[in-house]
Amino acid sequence: MPLPFIAGLAIGSTAALLFTKRKTLKKILESKNIQKSFHQGKEISLKAYNKLSKSIKDAKGDLEQKFLNKETTTKKTSSARKNTKHKEG
Repeated sequence: MPLPFIAGLAIGSTAALLFTKRKTLKKILESKNIQKSFHQGKEISLKAYNKLSKSIKDAKGDLEQKFLNKETTTKKTSSARKNTKHKEG
């Protein structure tokens, strides 16, 4: 399969291009507009991460609560069945 070869060629050519244009890229990356955009992107990603993390923790708590409720219900049901069998027998 030539896929790894093609991927290596693309990555290598991109690295060579970036190396030859490094002075231009440095000027662009040092501009205030780009720095501001990077900062805004960082803030947005942190907010999204915090919101997702909170959502996952809430879902985990809900699942644990449902599992505990189901376990308690199962224990009550099974003990009620045992008691019924002993009374009938």
